[in-house]
Amino acid sequence: MSDVDAERYDKLATSGGMTVSNFYYADADLPQGFAISESELSFNPKEVRLSKFNATLGRSDMAMTGAITNYMAYALNDETIKGELNFSSNSFDLNEWMTDEDTTATVEADTAALEVVEVPKNIDFILRSSITSLLYDNMEIKNMKGNIIVKDGVVKLDNGKFNLMDGLFAMDGEYDSRDLEKPVFAFDFSITDMSIKAAYNTFTTVQQLAPIAEKMEGKFSTDFVMAGALGQDMMPVMESILGQGVVKVAEGKVNDLKVLTTLSSVSKLGDDSGTLSLKDVIMQAEIRDGRVWLKPFDVNVGKYKTTIAGSNGIDGTMDYVMAMNVPAGAASAAANQAIASVTGVSSAISSNIVMNFGVGGTYDDPKVTLKSVDAGEGGKSATDAAKAKIASEMDAKKKEAAQKADAAKAEAVKQAEEKKEAVVKEVEEKKEAAKEEVKEQVEEKKEEVKEEAADKLKGLLKKKKGGGE
Repeated sequence: MSDVDAERYDKLATSGGMTVSNFYYADADLPQGFAISESELSFNPKEVRLSKFNATLGRSDMAMTGAITNYMAYALNDETIKGELNFSSNSFDLNEWMTDEDTTATVEADTAALEVVEVPKNIDFILRSSITSLLYDNMEIKNMKGNIIVKDGVVKLDNGKFNLMDGLFAMDGEYDSRDLEKPVFAFDFSITDMSIKAAYNTFTTVQQLAPIAEKMEGKFSTDFVMAGALGQDMMPVMESILGQGVVKVAEGKVNDLKVLTTLSSVSKLGDDSGTLSLKDVIMQAEIRDGRVWLKPFDVNVGKYKTTIAGSNGIDGTMDYVMAMNVPAGAASAAANQAIASVTGVSSAISSNIVMNFGVGGTYDDPKVTLKSVDAGEGGKSATDAAKAKIASEMDAKKKEAAQKADAAKAEAVKQAEEKKEAVVKEVEEKKEAAKEEVKEQVEEKKEEVKEEAADKLKGLLKKKKGGGE
């Protein structure tokens, strides 16, 4: 006990070992069963070491080795515990532990009830994982590897890699819970050759930030860095997310998109402007203030090469510009009429032109307008002048959006401070009123006590007088 009091934990006689083999357990709460084929554990005053552990959990196999140190100081004096664990599995089936209820309404209810997870600051631990096949819902995640590091209230994923839906993922990231009121996350990732539609169907973030993916076919690759705040329900606060990176599409196609149907109706270029195809496209993207901003990139809208740039918000709003290169003689009579309404020239356009469109509204209810028509140059995706014009316009819009966001934040801070001052003032007034009320009650009580004491004293004196004393 004197060693415990003196914190000489390495002097304690905590030594021993344990082996387990051919162990099997199952009950009503664990019908799948848990079996340990062999396990070896040893411990001494400095460490607990797991030298062997081979087991199955239902249909899932697992093997582990590792050690923890400073465990006595952690248990008796709340000091930092340190350790490492190596985990491997050939096949791990999460579906075996999920009922039909779990995968429907119950999951939604559980998600809604999530709370901020506090990562203990007195844990210094690393988990090295290697799983050949992980089954979850209708997905098979293959060749999952990576390290999870827990230290100083932060959880980090280091060198995470896995294959999902024919795509290769590589990811590093962290979750920081040191401020429980404002937990944050940050990660950078790369994805190679993943199905665009599968990404939309799988990831909520893609649905909110890139709704166009619902109508796209093809594969994409990306390198991206993203960070933001988490709400008290552990879900990302979309307006807080900051990110930037590139998205590459080797070949893709967009079908049945309302904005393209609207564009075809406005341009009068016929069905040729109602489809969009991408080939060897590289898009530079930035996420800020609840919007995804795309720098100018080239696609084919029907048979017309087009430059697109702009942004869309998590609220579904769109703000894009499109510069469509129309070769000489390609415009129909109806298109020439539409062009004439903008240029004021009633004769047919005989040279290359660039039709500049504005795209607004929402993803479900797009608004397309023909803003201007410029002289173009043959053989280019769009004129350099049009690209420069788009880039300049986008920079101006981003600057305006940033100014609005900063103004909104400043106003919110101002209102919060004013509200805080009002609350403080109200509290002080209530405190003063309460003090006065308490003083009055104390004075009243003092008078009552005085009167009561005087009455008791009179009664006592009368009693003494009657007794002849």
